[in-house]
Amino acid sequence: MSQYRLMNMIGIFIFGGIALLVVLQTDKAEKAIEAGAFAAVMAVIYFVLAAICEKNRSIFIPVIGVLAVLAVSMIFLQGFFFGSHH
Repeated sequence: MSQYRLMNMIGIFIFGGIALLVVLQTDKAEKAIEAGAFAAVMAVIYFVLAAICEKNRSIFIPVIGVLAVLAVSMIFLQGFFFGSHH
């Protein structure tokens, strides 16, 4: 089994479970749509990264680095972008 196929199987398992949780645990349609959209975007990013990793590893590492920097910066900038809800 190739690494690409394994990554796809893991992704299907993970995001299938997340989709099941969204359906079973959200009480309002608005929250289910929001959580489902977030999970769908994350699934697309995951499978695109899996494809990039398979085709060209020299691009994969910088893309992961950019995503890591964005993730850490969003910790500090989320109040600016989304406002304070508390």
